[in-house]
Amino acid sequence: MAADEVTMSKGMVLDMVDGEPTGGMLVDTVTADDRGWDIGHVVPAVGVDGSELELTVVGTFEANPAVGPIVVPLPDVEKLGGEALDRWLFLEVAEGADAEAVRDAAEAVLVDYPVVTVKDPAEFTQEQQAQVAQILMLINAMLVLSVLIAVLGIVNTLALSVMERTREIGLLRAVGMSRRQLRRAVRLEAVLIALFGATVGLALGSAFGTSLISTMDTQGVTETAVPAVRLAGLIVIAGVVGVLAAVWPARRAARMPVLEAIATA
Repeated sequence: MAADEVTMSKGMVLDMVDGEPTGGMLVDTVTADDRGWDIGHVVPAVGVDGSELELTVVGTFEANPAVGPIVVPLPDVEKLGGEALDRWLFLEVAEGADAEAVRDAAEAVLVDYPVVTVKDPAEFTQEQQAQVAQILMLINAMLVLSVLIAVLGIVNTLALSVMERTREIGLLRAVGMSRRQLRRAVRLEAVLIALFGATVGLALGSAFGTSLISTMDTQGVTETAVPAVRLAGLIVIAGVVGVLAAVWPARRAARMPVLEAIATA
């Protein structure tokens, strides 16, 4: 990202860790640590037109997704052949000014630019959170679809198991197993399958999720939170799903005629 050094310190809030916000290139602490850059480090840069320029690191700041990992002064970007395109404009409201009046005046100026919107800090934060919420909604939709596929998989597995063990089921009934005990055995098998799948899935998902978070430090995702209660609830739900998935296979096994099942080759 490129910024005007004169107004950057007023309009854009950066949590500086070391150095000064003016006089050269700024990098966040994650990027500085990954690349071994310190204050005063000279970084060679190549522009889009092939021009070369040496940039000096003058400060480090806490990761901020609104500005990205690197902030370069506008004059340096122009020297590298870059075009100054405004992505965000930060307005500083004078002390004592009416914020609503300033907002109305800004919206009046931008009436001919429908793609540009005016937001206060709270609205900007909500906009960024909404983008994450959309991703989470998509993930949840995929999760629901995967659960439905898992239920069908358990039903199919149990149905095939009942068919392949027809003779075994007949012999068990012949030696005294009741229909209730047989249904319970099928349900228990379904619960074991569901719990095994849920446990392995949660373990792999937690590992992949933790790995993904570790790669998103530069985007402001720096904290890992493991919802233990929710994960435990998912295990319980998996057991319930296993019971429901076993309803039809268990009924089919319990209604199987004993003599016909024993005679099955």
